[in-house]
Amino acid sequence: MADQFRDLAVTATLVDFRYMGHDDEFAVARVKTKLVGPPGSDFADNVTDSVVLFHQEGGTWKLWSDEVLGVQLDPK
Repeated sequence: MADQFRDLAVTATLVDFRYMGHDDEFAVARVKTKLVGPPGSDFADNVTDSVVLFHQEGGTWKLWSDEVLGVQLDPK
């Protein structure tokens, strides 16, 4: 995720990770991530609440897709 925001200097922090389940190939988790821009930037700080799907390839779990459930702007 850090690579996606590198040019914006946005910091991504994992707030919560709740494992929901898996099968042989996929795993599902509910994830909250806090995104904060540098002081004085136009980036709107936020916390996203998402359901994330991971896929196993060659023994390594990789982010496959996500569905945003909600966004809290300007978290304190």
